Amino acid sequence: LLLLISCNSKIDDSFKSLSESFNFWYFKNNPVTSTFQNQQKYDGEFRLNDFKSNENYILDLNRFYFELTQIDAQKLNQISKLEYNRIEKTILKLIYIEEKIKEQEWRPYLKLHEIETGMTYLINYTYIPVDKRMEAINRRLNKIEEILDYSLINITFLSESEYYSC
Repeated sequence: LLLLISCNSKIDDSFKSLSESFNFWYFKNNPVTSTFQNQQKYDGEFRLNDFKSNENYILDLNRFYFELTQIDAQKLNQISKLEYNRIEKTILKLIYIEEKIKEQEWRPYLKLHEIETGMTYLINYTYIPVDKRMEAINRRLNKIEEILDYSLINITFLSESEYYSC
C-alpha cells in the first residue's frame, strides 16, 4: 500500500511540475491574457508574429503535448485529472489553430484586436500602479510597429471583408 501511494505521489508530482511549466510558458507567450489574469510579469509584452516565434510556439506546444501524454492520467488524483484535461484540451486547441487553421496568415484583425485589448487592459486596470502601467504601456507601444510589420509579411491571403475590418 505504501509503495502504491508513493508511486501515485510521484506521478502527481511529475504532473504538477509539468502543469506549472505549461502555465508559466502559456502566460509568457500570451502576455495579454497574462495581464487579464493579473499576472503582471508580462504587462509590457506582446507575442511577436514573426516566423521564428511562431515556429517556436508550435514546437513548444508539441513538446508539452508529448510530455503530457507520457503521464498516465488514470493514476492522477481527481484535481490533477481535471487539470490534466484542461491542459490537454488547451494544447490540442492551440496546436489545431496554429498548424491547421493558421489564422495569423489570413486574419491580421486578430493581431490588431490583441494589440487593442492589451492596451485597453493596461489603461483600465486600476490594480496596476500608475507608474508600472505607464512603463508597460510604453513598452507595448514600442513593439506595435514590429508586430504589424511581421503581420504584413505573414499574410498569404486576405479577403475583402478582412481587409475592410482591418
